[in-house]
Amino acid sequence: MNRLCDMEPRVMDDEMLKLAVGQQGPRDEAGQLAKQEGILFKDVLSLQLDFQNILRIDSLWQFENLRKLQLDNNVIEKIEGLENLTRLVWLDLSFNNIEAIEGLDTLVNLEDLSLFNNRISKIDSLDALAKLQVLSLGNNQIGNMMNIIYLRRFKDLRTLSLSGNPVAEAEDYRTCICAYLPDLVYLDFRRIDDQTKELAEMKHQYSVDELKHRESLTQARLEDERARRQELAEHEAAFVEHLNGPFLFDSMYAEDMEGSQLSHLPGVGELLQTYKDKFVIICLNIFEYGLKQQEKRKAELDTFMGCVQEAVQEKQEQGKHKIAKFEEKHLLSLSSIRDESELTNFEIKMAEYSEDITELANVLMTLEMQLVEQLEETINMFERNIIDLVGLFVENVQSLYPFLDAPLRGGAAGRGALRARTTAPRLQGAGGSRLHFKQKAQKGTASSQLSRMQLSGVPSRWLPVRSHACPLPLPPRKTAHLQRMEICQPPGMFEEYFRTLSTKAPYESRSLDARWAAPQGRVLARLRSSEGLHRETTPRSHPPPVLQVHTPWGWGDLCAEATDKYIIYKECRDLENHHHGKLLEIAISTLEKIVKGELDEDLPDAVRSLFVDKDTIVNAVGASHDIHLLKIDNREDELVTKVNSWCAHLVDKIHRDEIMRNRRRVKEINQYIDHVQSELDSLECSDLLD
Repeated sequence: MNRLCDMEPRVMDDEMLKLAVGQQGPRDEAGQLAKQEGILFKDVLSLQLDFQNILRIDSLWQFENLRKLQLDNNVIEKIEGLENLTRLVWLDLSFNNIEAIEGLDTLVNLEDLSLFNNRISKIDSLDALAKLQVLSLGNNQIGNMMNIIYLRRFKDLRTLSLSGNPVAEAEDYRTCICAYLPDLVYLDFRRIDDQTKELAEMKHQYSVDELKHRESLTQARLEDERARRQELAEHEAAFVEHLNGPFLFDSMYAEDMEGSQLSHLPGVGELLQTYKDKFVIICLNIFEYGLKQQEKRKAELDTFMGCVQEAVQEKQEQGKHKIAKFEEKHLLSLSSIRDESELTNFEIKMAEYSEDITELANVLMTLEMQLVEQLEETINMFERNIIDLVGLFVENVQSLYPFLDAPLRGGAAGRGALRARTTAPRLQGAGGSRLHFKQKAQKGTASSQLSRMQLSGVPSRWLPVRSHACPLPLPPRKTAHLQRMEICQPPGMFEEYFRTLSTKAPYESRSLDARWAAPQGRVLARLRSSEGLHRETTPRSHPPPVLQVHTPWGWGDLCAEATDKYIIYKECRDLENHHHGKLLEIAISTLEKIVKGELDEDLPDAVRSLFVDKDTIVNAVGASHDIHLLKIDNREDELVTKVNSWCAHLVDKIHRDEIMRNRRRVKEINQYIDHVQSELDSLECSDLLD
């Protein structure tokens, strides 16, 4: 082994790391203070562990911000334990006993790697190091020139050291490397001059051109594979993967031995081809419909995220403005308090400043409360819309029209159940977060008690812009759905809601679906039954605002599209049933011909064995039919399960993210107020001491 002394090999532990960090820290007064208080490993940027007789790398997981690591002149045999050092830029593992390059897959920011004087015989496992600029592999056991070709993938590589390896003893070693690595600047710590590059290019032009051609073909294949994977990911996001071809049909016959045997019957081949062509067309229609529905869901989500970002940014700007005004007054107030010599005036100013701090806390908490209310309404509206989108998708896939009543499978009751599953636990969590926020806001004056009437209505930015007006009343199914909704809003909300509608421009929704009408219809149903609707909310000189629900197309268009255009899984079953009937007719006819001795065609023995009697052939045809129906049912169940699971997880995540955002914001406000209050308290204490 490459032992430096007679001491036993060591494994990294916390004691070794603490000692190294302490010795390499600053020597001044700040460094001494840091040693006394303890240095956090996550704050260390550079670590030197050379000449420590280290056998195994370990315990480095806490150095998450480490940039430079020096492990040279040890007895390390394996590269390991570096998984968490993702910010590492410089790594020195020279003068060790390493035999293979490994364990570097997560070091995506590494630029300088030294493995000088080890036992490495092959250059590989460096693919993740896309930023590699300097590679030192001198004094190893690399003997194959193909290792040089491997290094062509590192476009930023400028410095390479291979001296001391068997490959460096070749006669044309230098020109070969210069030819295959034309962007290299330094080789074996010597700059490559232009004359050497020209000579290398001339000498190895043919082999390099051939290599470039092979690389271009390989790159084209990789790009095609990447494009296929990306396309498959898009199809999986739409829940229609492998429906753009005969995959489902082929899977139906992959395990169907009886079906394969029955295909030899007279006339079945043509029947089977017709069946396949029609079945693939149905799958393609499902596929196209799924992609269009995915675009609608994506547009809905993008619209929602844009609204949330806009609302948060607006409240942040208001908060910054309030804090900026307070900071200006803050400096003047502190200076005035320090200069005050009269005790009575000092106490008055302290009380006034304390009230300013309380008022600032109330203002910031009020802004956050407004944002919570606004986002809660926005999230609830988005939740209804996305569940309606998913419900419509499932209904069409299961061969139901989009606006049929609940008793049919997967109707409004199905979406209501989905909404109940996805809403109940989170609303409780959101309410708990808001209660926590209110308790915080109520510390101080009564100014923190906000009127909710400005916050409870549907935000005007969520009203889609006119494309085709969908006047109320809504279709019967939607009307019944609205009557089941219970919207409890505080008194005075309705007048404010209409004032909002009349003063703010509607949000230009990019949503492609008509179910924007549902949330607005629910509000209108409540508004029309309220006494507040009959009170005058605008000046007499202006007509009352007229609220219409605007959708990208009309209700009739949606119904026609869903009923006439989209062909769904039910048609797959109908087609299979039709094929089963035709196949059974042919099988029975063939059996009769065999019994009468009138069959002219020769059938394989395995097929003839099915025609022992009528029960045997009927059972064989039925078994094939059952396998096909099972495949169709499983594919449908997979689609429905995935899309419902996606919807539930998405809504869960949105509610969790909002709760965490609110908690972080309340924490930030409290920390800032505590900091300002502590400044005031320290000023009072210092005055008392004086």
